[in-house]
Amino acid sequence: MLSDAAPLVESLSTVLATTIDTKQVVNLPIQGRNVFKLTFLTPGWTSVPLGIVSQTTLAVGDNGTFNNLPGGAIVGANFDGVPAISNRFKSGGFSYGSAVVQPRMEGVAEMTVQTGQLDLSGGSGPSSVRINIVTRRGTNEFHGRLFEDFRNTALNSNSWSNNALGLKRNIVKLNDFGGGIGGPIIRNKLFFFGTFAESKSPLSTVANVSVLSPDAQKGLFTYRNTGGVLQTVNVLQAVILTDKEKMILTPTYYVFEMYKAHQGATLIPLELTATEYKLGQANVPALHASASRDKDGKLHLSIVNLDPNRPAHISTKIVGASAKIITGRLLTAPAMNTVNTFEKPDAVKPARFTGIQVQGDQISLSLPSKSVVVLEIQ
Repeated sequence: MLSDAAPLVESLSTVLATTIDTKQVVNLPIQGRNVFKLTFLTPGWTSVPLGIVSQTTLAVGDNGTFNNLPGGAIVGANFDGVPAISNRFKSGGFSYGSAVVQPRMEGVAEMTVQTGQLDLSGGSGPSSVRINIVTRRGTNEFHGRLFEDFRNTALNSNSWSNNALGLKRNIVKLNDFGGGIGGPIIRNKLFFFGTFAESKSPLSTVANVSVLSPDAQKGLFTYRNTGGVLQTVNVLQAVILTDKEKMILTPTYYVFEMYKAHQGATLIPLELTATEYKLGQANVPALHASASRDKDGKLHLSIVNLDPNRPAHISTKIVGASAKIITGRLLTAPAMNTVNTFEKPDAVKPARFTGIQVQGDQISLSLPSKSVVVLEIQ
């Protein structure tokens, strides 16, 4: 009696294998059309977490085992009995490395995944699993097929994060298309089969970038002092600020410009007695001064009043020289946090100093609070 029923027990081989035939390969939807992904649908595969990617995401992918055994199955896959890669790594994990030729669906006739009691007929492969791929062949008849995988923004819903931020859907346009054809060259003797595939996927993504505020880009740092008053300081001490074609000079620039009178000059000793300015537990002299004589014999005296609230009155006497002509420049501002901006570029700018009185060899100066004064004495 003849029967075509499969025997309940395989008596000729102990190999445990799953064969994925042509119909399954073609009809199962796979992103990227890479049939290696079908390996992880066979019995014996256990996927394990790759790790916590974030506090809310658990990544589960190709990391796992066949029957709790390690191996580099995909790397050691065979194409028509030929290893897919020359180095034949067998223990790098199932997501390590890649075959030289990607087995796209349109070129695969059959794929067999052996997961236990492997024999020597399959060629290379790790002890845990072996993948054998048989490619399509031509026949005495011409056969072919065309395909296209299509994805588009119009078919997708928006992501939760985009909805929360009020953003539109990311643009997605995927056209994965191609085909295959086979037939006879010499009937019953020589055949051909070839495939072509192309993937076009222009897309967009949303990127978030943290940038400094316009004031921070200029080096302006605003803070609230112990008295609760907002203060702005130029932590970069930039002398010039630019914004495209605009350019402004900062108070720091003007201080440097006023003090260049001391550059290359001869230091003149001076004595200065001043009250102290107190800020919290710190005490510093309220006045600082420098004097020099340039190559033309002119004296330059620079004085700084550090006290932000009180003016300073100074009496000085020049010993060994006379003061026929005295001119001065003053740099001050209405408030400590006054800065030059592109809207008000001249908020802080040197002006002519008029607080000078001369009586014989005595010179009296009246300096505003928070000010810098430079005198030229001839």
